[in-house]
Amino acid sequence: MSPDVARLEYQPLLDGTQSFYDGEWAAAIQAAGPAPAVTVSSREASERYLRRHWITLDDLLASWLPLLNQVFQPIPAADRQLDGDPARFGPEAGFPAGWKAVAWDAGAPLCHESYSALSGLMAAAGDRFWALIERPHYGAWPNIDEVLNSRVPLHRLRFSTSAIWAEVNGDRADLKDPMQAATSVSGDLFTLGREEYFLFGDATRWGLIYRGGAMRGQAVLGIAPDLAPVASELFSHILRHHAAPEVLHSRES
Repeated sequence: MSPDVARLEYQPLLDGTQSFYDGEWAAAIQAAGPAPAVTVSSREASERYLRRHWITLDDLLASWLPLLNQVFQPIPAADRQLDGDPARFGPEAGFPAGWKAVAWDAGAPLCHESYSALSGLMAAAGDRFWALIERPHYGAWPNIDEVLNSRVPLHRLRFSTSAIWAEVNGDRADLKDPMQAATSVSGDLFTLGREEYFLFGDATRWGLIYRGGAMRGQAVLGIAPDLAPVASELFSHILRHHAAPEVLHSRES
């Protein structure tokens, strides 16, 4: 990617542009008091992180959005009702017909434990790279119009499957306070988990939907049928302790 093009696209994230549209998060941030100032060193670390992993708009449109649409597809609200109760809804995205899907409660899209399991799944799937793409605000689907018209840059990052957790997490182990971590890009992603994200590999054989919310986020993992036994073993510990009681859907071909 062109460093100059990428920098222009992610610059507002470095400038501290935030989008706390979620009322719960806005209240939580306000109650926590003023956020710590972004230091020169933390800004430089965030820029290195974005420069290395940012997906440019051209690459997003040519490669990653088409892959995303192979793995996920929006489900109409009427088809997302659970147990016939209009007040309860399932995931807003489905997976290809025949895929298995499981869910667990999660405070962020990934943590060390879930990334370790996902790394094993990516190896079995034959991925070379995987991406994290933020869902546009107000529940919109990530098409070209929504990406271009978003009021703030949407996180869109690419990682090699060989990346260890410290690299994915931005090497910010020094930031223990979630409100402090919110001043860094990786901390915003993997500590607060306040938005919604799609994660998927370039082999398009698994996909993870993260639905954010203050202290009540949820991860929904869809898996190609032949990977189900591997995924069951890799994620058994997470599902045993954090499984979310929810009926999940696959879309029809």
